Amino acid sequence: MLAALTYAAGALMLGLAAALGLTPAKVAITFTILALLINAVVFALLRSGTNLRFADPSLTAEQIAAAVCCLMYVAYYSGPARGIALLWVLMILVFGVFRLPSKQLWPLAILTWVAYGLVLAMLAHQPDASLNAPLEVFQWVVLGVVLAWFTYMGGYVSDMRARLRRNEIFYRSMWETAHDAILITGPGGTIQYANPAVLSVLGHEPEKLTGTPVTRLLAAHATPDVTTFRQYLEGGVPAREWNAVELVLARADGHEFRSEEHTSELQSHHDLVCRLLLEK
Repeated sequence: MLAALTYAAGALMLGLAAALGLTPAKVAITFTILALLINAVVFALLRSGTNLRFADPSLTAEQIAAAVCCLMYVAYYSGPARGIALLWVLMILVFGVFRLPSKQLWPLAILTWVAYGLVLAMLAHQPDASLNAPLEVFQWVVLGVVLAWFTYMGGYVSDMRARLRRNEIFYRSMWETAHDAILITGPGGTIQYANPAVLSVLGHEPEKLTGTPVTRLLAAHATPDVTTFRQYLEGGVPAREWNAVELVLARADGHEFRSEEHTSELQSHHDLVCRLLLEK
């Protein structure tokens, strides 16, 4: 969907460029036809399941390569607006940041740089070439530097996302099999995750706890510790280290019991996340 929208935006920009006389109308028409064909082929591969035979079933690298070829076609006919057209390459490569590791991003960046070099070479060999050679070479070198920086940073982000996914799988596997009740809460103390042990320890279905305030699990009669801890969970600044603290909890059936509580704070997308481990 995002790829199709990106192609659509490109077609609209080319239509505007043609209307302003910056590029021939045939370029906008040809680009639109190519975009429709590429998206139709990708959709057919995904629909038929043929994509599952590829190393990356999402076909991200293949789609990026096809989009780069379309961009080079546009750049060939863009004349003075060629530098502006090249900005589109960043919009294309950003799709790889979310799916591809560094070792797959670098070949795509090199392909883009070499392809643009070939475009300049073809333009230079035209009989009526009116290239500003120093400017074009400078743009080509700058493109290489930008591609190298973007690919390095994009690979770093992609690799970091992969590590986060592995860590999430590791910790989730531990939480899913733990005998203690484990809750993860977001800002304001809203429960975002509850492991299966919550059912045996607290008598609540884990799915039904999601989206509810964690303070509902505390016993009604508040001690100073419970009151302060409640303020902490609801976004207040903790007045102490909340580790191995005894609290009185209430099961779903109303039965109250003492529990030792441990918390740790995680930083996720700039939101404070509190992990609670409640021991029966």
